[in-house]
Amino acid sequence: MNPFFKKVLIGSLALSVTIVAILSISLDNSNFLQADQNPSNPVDQVNLISYSGLLNSLTKINGGDKTPDQQISVGAAKTETATYNLTWVKQQVKQLKDYVISNYYQRLDAHINIDKVIYRPNDVVFIEILLLDAFNKTPVALTNKNEYFQYHYVTIQINDPSGNSLFTTYQLIQNSTVVVNFKIPATAVGGEYSIIAQSISIPKITKMFRVRDYPRDQLVITSMTSLDSYQPGQTIDGKINVEQANGEGFQTSSLPTYEYSLNFSSPTKQLVEIRKQALSQDGSGYFSIEIPLDCDLNILPITFIVTYGTVSQSHTLNVVISQPDQATIDFFPENGFITRGIQNKIYFQAWATDARADAYDFTGAQLIVLRATNLKTLAPNEFTIVSNVSTIHKGKGFFMYWPHPNDTNLYLKISDGKYSSIRREIPIKISDNEVTFTVTNKNRILGNNDDLKILFTTNANMKNTNVYILDVKIKEKSLYSQELKFEPNKNSTVNIKASSFPVVNGGIFIVQLRKVSPDFYKDYQTYYSQKNNVILTTSNSSQTSNWGSYSSYVYLPSDIVVSWFEFKGEITFFKKPSKTLKVTVTTDKTSYLPGDQVNYTVKVLDSQTNQVPSTNVYVSLIVTDDSVFKKLEDRKQPASLAARVFLENEIDRTDDFDFYWANQYIEHWFSSNVQSNDQNLELLLGVQGWRYKIFDIESILKISESKLSNYDESTKAAIQQLYGYVLEQPAIMYAEAAMAADDQAKAQPMMERMPQPQMNVIAPKVGGKANSENSIPLEEDPNEVDFMTGITNPRLWAHPRRKNYNINERIDLTETVMYQSAGTATKGELKGSFYLSDLITQFRIIADAFSGNGLLGYSQSSLQTQKPVYMTFDVPTSMIIGDSIKINANVFNLNGYKVTGAFTIVKADSSLNVTIAKPNVTIESKKSSTVVILIEAKAISDLAQLQILFNGTGNNTNFQDSLKLVTRVVPKGFEREVNKGGYIGSQIFDQSTPSSISFDLSIPAKLEAGSSKFSLKIFSSSFASLVEAVKALINEPNGCFEQTSSTTYPMVMALGFLEALPVEDQQIKEMKLDIQAKLKRGYDKLVTFQTKEKGYEWFGESPAHEGLSAYGLLQFTEMSKVSQFVDTKMVGDLKTWLLSRRNSKGGFLQNDKALDSFGRAPANITDAYIIWALTSSGETDVANETANLIKQADQSITNNTVDVYFLGLLASSLYNLKRNEEAQKYADIIVNYQLPQGNISRSLTTITTSDGSQRIIETTAIAIITWMNNQQRYSSSIMKSMNWLVSQVKMGAYGSTQGTILSLKAITSYMKNFASINGDGQFVLRVNNTVAQTIQFTADKKDAIEFDFTSILSDSKFASLKTPNSSVSISLSLENFNQQKGETSDFKVNYAFTYSYFDLNPVAASTVLSFDVLQKFDVKNLGADNQITKQFTYTLNVKNLNTKKGVGMTVAIFRVPACLQIDFNALETLKRNKQVDQYEVKNYNQDIVLYWRAVDKNQQKSINLSFTQRYAGICQQKPNTAYIYYNDDQPAWTLARRG
Repeated sequence: MNPFFKKVLIGSLALSVTIVAILSISLDNSNFLQADQNPSNPVDQVNLISYSGLLNSLTKINGGDKTPDQQISVGAAKTETATYNLTWVKQQVKQLKDYVISNYYQRLDAHINIDKVIYRPNDVVFIEILLLDAFNKTPVALTNKNEYFQYHYVTIQINDPSGNSLFTTYQLIQNSTVVVNFKIPATAVGGEYSIIAQSISIPKITKMFRVRDYPRDQLVITSMTSLDSYQPGQTIDGKINVEQANGEGFQTSSLPTYEYSLNFSSPTKQLVEIRKQALSQDGSGYFSIEIPLDCDLNILPITFIVTYGTVSQSHTLNVVISQPDQATIDFFPENGFITRGIQNKIYFQAWATDARADAYDFTGAQLIVLRATNLKTLAPNEFTIVSNVSTIHKGKGFFMYWPHPNDTNLYLKISDGKYSSIRREIPIKISDNEVTFTVTNKNRILGNNDDLKILFTTNANMKNTNVYILDVKIKEKSLYSQELKFEPNKNSTVNIKASSFPVVNGGIFIVQLRKVSPDFYKDYQTYYSQKNNVILTTSNSSQTSNWGSYSSYVYLPSDIVVSWFEFKGEITFFKKPSKTLKVTVTTDKTSYLPGDQVNYTVKVLDSQTNQVPSTNVYVSLIVTDDSVFKKLEDRKQPASLAARVFLENEIDRTDDFDFYWANQYIEHWFSSNVQSNDQNLELLLGVQGWRYKIFDIESILKISESKLSNYDESTKAAIQQLYGYVLEQPAIMYAEAAMAADDQAKAQPMMERMPQPQMNVIAPKVGGKANSENSIPLEEDPNEVDFMTGITNPRLWAHPRRKNYNINERIDLTETVMYQSAGTATKGELKGSFYLSDLITQFRIIADAFSGNGLLGYSQSSLQTQKPVYMTFDVPTSMIIGDSIKINANVFNLNGYKVTGAFTIVKADSSLNVTIAKPNVTIESKKSSTVVILIEAKAISDLAQLQILFNGTGNNTNFQDSLKLVTRVVPKGFEREVNKGGYIGSQIFDQSTPSSISFDLSIPAKLEAGSSKFSLKIFSSSFASLVEAVKALINEPNGCFEQTSSTTYPMVMALGFLEALPVEDQQIKEMKLDIQAKLKRGYDKLVTFQTKEKGYEWFGESPAHEGLSAYGLLQFTEMSKVSQFVDTKMVGDLKTWLLSRRNSKGGFLQNDKALDSFGRAPANITDAYIIWALTSSGETDVANETANLIKQADQSITNNTVDVYFLGLLASSLYNLKRNEEAQKYADIIVNYQLPQGNISRSLTTITTSDGSQRIIETTAIAIITWMNNQQRYSSSIMKSMNWLVSQVKMGAYGSTQGTILSLKAITSYMKNFASINGDGQFVLRVNNTVAQTIQFTADKKDAIEFDFTSILSDSKFASLKTPNSSVSISLSLENFNQQKGETSDFKVNYAFTYSYFDLNPVAASTVLSFDVLQKFDVKNLGADNQITKQFTYTLNVKNLNTKKGVGMTVAIFRVPACLQIDFNALETLKRNKQVDQYEVKNYNQDIVLYWRAVDKNQQKSINLSFTQRYAGICQQKPNTAYIYYNDDQPAWTLARRG
């Protein structure tokens, strides 16, 4: 689950003014000069000023300055003039900034680049992080002489779509880059993954990549529309483009055709089908579709079918339909304010919905103002002041507005005459500012040698005695300052010479205007007179007022310095780089055979001089399959090197961290991109209102003081990226800092403890050798299909040719065939070679280059692979047993003559039955032919290979080509599991533990044949079972506070359990080390969610949440028992805040926010939970609240409405308070509600609103915890409940997170009392009273005892175990037991029985959710021969049946028939538009898993899923399911039905 929050604006909206120059000062700009002018290392160019702390956060400022003092005469508050030292004033501001933003570390911008946009399972992701100086864009760590980077590790983390960490590693910076590769697991789910990089001095950056398992196409189809989104009544105008994967053009005699269809699902218009139309010879075609006014769809899928020869292929375009009332428009005054009496420029960004994902374009809108014309009644009239407001680029535009004193409201009215107009109010908070200004350079863009031109306009509020400071900044550093005065009601211009702010590599700058405030003059006299004894402090005046004096020094608080200036606005502008690099890539040929060797040369020249650059040049080269990029929408195409370096860290990006339309802003400066232009860049800069004032000293101090605690995670990241500075230290950095203090050899063992060894974690050497031919082993394993193994140097990987390579056997379908990061281009040239894979496709060649002085350049070219005759086919990624799929095998003839031949089956897995009815074909010149291959799925197989061969002849030449692909065969039913467990032991001393157990097992009536699996384990000690369970709990913490806690809290309990073990072998030691490391990272992440009130909230946003904070207090209390790193002050502050939330009525105030689960429990449960948390942490001042809980408890007893969970919390709290007699009263009552099997179900809900078995587990566990305070009194009850509880373990967990926490807490204490196996004997398993297996054991048995069901199932006597609708009696007994001499007690161990199977028709169990899957098509068409490439749509309806309360995280799983193709882009669109909160595609494209963070009471979530039929044949549909994440034992099941 990923957070979706709008970014919080930093400063107020602004606009400003007009001017007369008095004095200008250019600051020291040496650190911005070009590297060849300052040849030393870039880090040495920055003035690193360090100030020692005095009295906590105080800094002593000396009055002396190397720069001559600038004495300025200005108009003072009185008529006489006052003189002040401008240099001293500016020094206070600068040093205050420097104190907050340390110069100890070089400020770096980081940019992640990867080789592709989409990956397949088992693929390799090549990751490069480019690091440049945040100010001058120069590279770092180009030599080993720089000690700063010698041990500077960057942390890289890979997360899956659910936010779970797959891997974390640390790498050194070399050649200004950090490089690593990641091997995607073969079982990876489909969805959006994230790469996260950060270090002590590098803010967290995130890059998304997609994992999709999709078939390869012979036609590369792309489409686009004129607008980002449309409204009902508008016309969709678009274009489709088609290319052949083999690189061949289209013949005029047989052009491809296209048709398209869509369904508006509206009363006036349903299905629209446009029949075959010819594409032009370049493969392009156009379409136009009018949307009916009554269309209420949010996403309109348009399915295109393109046919060329024997190849027919579908392509889906998802068009976002914005209903008029959903449009959202954000407005941004040019310099932050709307100023009265002056014309203001206001930029805007229009969105289709409040999800702010898709741009909304319109034309001819009207700007309407409500203006009071009757000054007595102030009755407003409506006036149109601008008649033609239109968007210009992707929903962006601007208009001019001159505020009138009587304006009350301002609206934008949008209408195209076909649907009712919409109005969006513009928040017009008219400022009393006296000045506004604008950059008059066209589009706010300057050449590197252009002067900056600024126009100031004043109104009547201007006083000519006012003094202003104009600054030109890059981030917070002022490059140029100028004193200004203005006359009222005038325009003035200022030109600032380019040489005054020389940044040769260009970038985004700020021009900022501040007014010197009246407060300054009196403060100046006080502080400057004692300038040699002034102590500047980041504390404010209220804090310093009680400090008294420190020797003879005077404190200058930060708020006093801030009060000296009034912010009057700012504008961002762009300064182009002075030079660029010209990059060209040439190959020895343009067309190759698959498997050929490619020799390449990269040349890099200075684009101005056409000469080799004077400094070293570093080249990154990628050669990968071009068709992969065409699978992704235009908006999500990867950003170029220039867009990454100059823009991505400066703008507000989307919630999924994508930079949409990245190459439409500055690309035209580096290439011939016709979609990019200067005005697009101006508009992009114009709508970045979130960054207004962010580099002003006031904002810097606020951010520093809050440590970004007031912002959501995405805004925190954006602010720090903008600064190029880490304002908060994430958890993972502490480990990194510790590593940096040691050398790499000492750090290596820590790296080795990281999970997922498939990722390369050895810091690679720059240069080195590429993989040799021997790097890919001989394909000895017949199932080997992975040809990206053995990558030893991620900085340089050249695809090798496999051993025994045969051009006619295409089995290696590797997409990325060359990767090099930051290789040195000696004398501007880099040469190399690589072998192509077996793909027939166009390969994209991407070359990025940067020089030692920061010049950038890049190029994109291509090469083609072809064969004169080749074949293609594809198979579903998975099939269900019983499926019978027809696939088309095509053979292409690129020769100038006819070829005849036949298809044969070279290899088919035993799980498949494969036949070719008509294998012989004739292929005309430049044509293709097709045969149909029937594949029948007969048996389960994890990897079913199929290899098809074509043999042909033509013009006395033999041709041969074969292709090998894989599929999987899966069961038809849905996997279910039955778990039984409990204790078994000896009965020599007492009869409390059974020496035999038995239970009945029901085999389902709709059991899928061959799917039954059984497991029965007996653990040799009471701890052995939990050790195994604990293994499953050790995970990397991720996500929000609750998600992170779902990992850390169970690990806390697990670590406590491991610490209590009587023995500690190597496995236990390693588990403890692993937990401790992960727990520390989890703790450091958890504390980042503390709010400014000192409580906790899911994402650290104020206000804090009481229930979640109590959960945190419990966790931190337990964590402090097993670790040393928990901050006691933080815990104390948390307790204080919780106590401050008392409502004076015996309860607690409650934040009504509810995410996932917390926040939805009734008030009495939340109050009791908070009291339990407080008393567990030692708090005793809760008398009133405890009395209120007792009152409610007694009333429930009287009314017979007892809630055992509530009573358990209360009784446990009373035990914590040492009020044992009162606690015993309620603990006794709980005993009355214990069921015979030991569990307790008498509860309405829990703190996480759990239900079903989850609620029962939590209730039973809290009862045990209560009873454990008096084990002697409640021993019998404890034993019964414990026997039941231990039987519930599944994959280490006991139900939900809360259940697992409570259960482990109870079990850990309880199991200390019981001995391991302490004698010799045997365990006997009987099935239907017949001995199935006997296992002997001895007292020294340490590992688990496990029965062999494989042999049992093969015995006909036990056929009932796999016979549908049968009832089976299972018994396990301890027999012939002889206890060791000297033992004084019985042994007691637990057993675990699991029966898993596939149910063909599971019964709906949920009473909370309803789930319907409706087929919007005739089911008889599914799989029909004439439906290939046609669209099939399902509607999924998930409804919360509870009419009184909402539910937390809800999951729906739709199971996809094998003949349908998933539209991954449509899933991303659903997420982008917040119709779902997250999605995953699992089990080889079988399951689409959809997540909603919450479903309100009686709310229904409805979405459409559209597919295209790729294959004909019999393709079955498995049952679909939905469930509440915390109550997954009560799923709602459904089969798709017509509706």
